[in-house]
Amino acid sequence: MLSPWSRFPAVRLAIIFIAGIALHILLPYHWQIALSVWSIFGVATFYFALVKKFWLNRSVLFLPGLCTIFLVLATAYLLTFASTQIFYPSHFSKQTFKSKFLVASVEKPPIDKGKSFRAILSINGTIDSLGKQHITNGKLLTTFLKDSHSTKLKYGSVLLIPASYSEIEPPKNPEQFNYKEFMSFQNVYHQTFLNGKDWQLLQGNVGNKFFIKIYQLRDVLFAQISKYVSTKNELGVASALMLGYNDFITPEVTSAYAASGALHVLSVSGLHVGMVYIVLSRLFFFLNKTKRTRLLQTVLIVVLIWIYACLTGLSPSVLRSAAMFSMMAIGKQFSTRPNIFNIIGASALLLMIFNPFIMTEVGFKLSYLAVIGIVYLQPIIVKWFSFKNRIVHAVWEVTAVSIAAQVATFPLGLYYFHQFPNLFLVSNLIVIPAGWLLIHTGILLFMLSPIQSLQWLVGKAFYWLTLGLNKFIFAMEEIPYSILNGISISAIEMFLIYVAVLLCISLMVAVMAEKIKALAVVILLLVVWNGFEFIQQQNQQKIICYSVKGKQALALIEGNTAFIDFDSTLLNNKSAMLFNVQHHWWRLGVQNVKPISKYHNFYQTDFGYAFNTKGKQFLVINKKQKQTPKLKNYITSDVLLLSNSPTKYLKPILSFVEPKTLIADASNKNYLVKNWQKTAAQQKIDFKSVANAGYQEW
Repeated sequence: MLSPWSRFPAVRLAIIFIAGIALHILLPYHWQIALSVWSIFGVATFYFALVKKFWLNRSVLFLPGLCTIFLVLATAYLLTFASTQIFYPSHFSKQTFKSKFLVASVEKPPIDKGKSFRAILSINGTIDSLGKQHITNGKLLTTFLKDSHSTKLKYGSVLLIPASYSEIEPPKNPEQFNYKEFMSFQNVYHQTFLNGKDWQLLQGNVGNKFFIKIYQLRDVLFAQISKYVSTKNELGVASALMLGYNDFITPEVTSAYAASGALHVLSVSGLHVGMVYIVLSRLFFFLNKTKRTRLLQTVLIVVLIWIYACLTGLSPSVLRSAAMFSMMAIGKQFSTRPNIFNIIGASALLLMIFNPFIMTEVGFKLSYLAVIGIVYLQPIIVKWFSFKNRIVHAVWEVTAVSIAAQVATFPLGLYYFHQFPNLFLVSNLIVIPAGWLLIHTGILLFMLSPIQSLQWLVGKAFYWLTLGLNKFIFAMEEIPYSILNGISISAIEMFLIYVAVLLCISLMVAVMAEKIKALAVVILLLVVWNGFEFIQQQNQQKIICYSVKGKQALALIEGNTAFIDFDSTLLNNKSAMLFNVQHHWWRLGVQNVKPISKYHNFYQTDFGYAFNTKGKQFLVINKKQKQTPKLKNYITSDVLLLSNSPTKYLKPILSFVEPKTLIADASNKNYLVKNWQKTAAQQKIDFKSVANAGYQEW
């Protein structure tokens, strides 16, 4: 009897390929072993394919499948290794000679960051101190100071820049977003900052001619949108919805759409590409007659879908949708009803072959999970209720789509974003139809550009639709408990939740005692895991000095209470707190926040304060020292923390304090920290700068 999985070969290959990529990310330096595995199992698979008699022997029939698994695993590993530019001897950071200049080209249109432009540069060569040019490769994240010079930067511009760069820093606080890892998956490991005098434009517009035209067309279409949509929030939503252009989306808009469960609208995805596919299929319906004309229809649809994907920025969700609908169009050439799951698997496999690191993109994961959920679950959910009224039934179908997508993606959303939109059903009833209407209106706006009078009417309608959508979303955000925040789950918990979800779905199809038992076991594991976490959180005792540039941020965490000494400007800055601190507090289960002066072992001093915890004495000096305090005895301290630049020289403080460890937090001036570090080294005192070394924890 054949396994149910035998009907989905592309899905099986995609899962194995993902495992191979993950193996390389975890163990990146074993390509020789992977090459050996690939050679051995490649030969074995080829042998099994040739020897037909082998397939008649049932006792060893599993061997071809086993060999294929190892072959695909090794192939994925080697492709990922080959896609990692930092391993290349020709990478610009690996050169043995001292580089003086880099020859670089702008890889994508620069992003406007307000006071600067940010762009990823492809390094084409290096110039040494003798003026000799060497061919190199690699990518460099570059921030250009905004001036009349940098506004001329375009895709394909070739620049001469100084060979001065630094590695992208790892996160400096616990549970903080790992920007270094995120950029490494894009083959970017280094960064630099340039002002107008630092670089020289050698050539302009020498990139790929196709992409030059695409980006020029994108600018023209953006100008059409901005002509009628002038307000900042509406321009951000309209340009993101139509062109995948996210530069103008404000944090307030992102927060509001996330809270209402409608964040998917702000990225071009399956909704947009699916509509393009339907429009193109209807537009070229007359070609659906003979075999040759159907082939022409397929080619036209696929080419135009990918032109649209390029126009909207080739984000992971767009790539997924473009690949999937292209596969669907091609599949219809050979079959009237191609298997949708094989199309999904094949599209994912194709994208990962060209770029293995696309698998690490959160958007890629969410996009595929949402599609799988909609394709499989929506037909099951929609059968729960039957309505005779067509309008009510249409509303229920949209609701079923929202439920299916949410069920498939919510564990991953909890893991990455620590929140759940409670009103996603209500918001999507408005957002999905409004999105479709806006896309149609936007396309009409572009098409009517030669007829100004008609375009003006459509442009006004487009603006009012966008404004209305934003008003609705912001109103949803104001509803109490619209979003459940502060959820922190581990990767293991996410996995267990997905297993529980799959078992529940399986029970919806067929109730079996084994499934019920398995579900009970998974739920028990989740309860036990959360029980251990709860006990650990109730008994925890930590002291953390966070690294926030120019800010004082000390927290003493006992149980679920954080006793803090934070800069008031940091506490009032929600985005800075969320980025640097809040995720860690959620992970630790912090529910109460109090000033550190409320801690029971706290006492004030003339030069700061002190507290005892975990058997250690902590002394904090955060006041300017005009003169050395007159004390009878040395103050012994396990940890001395200097904050807010209390002194220019360290020796006067060391005349009355004898610390084992000296910490300078991120609020101190850099030149003072350097002086203190030298003095500490002379006195043989362990010294740490939080601004440089990152957070410190005891």
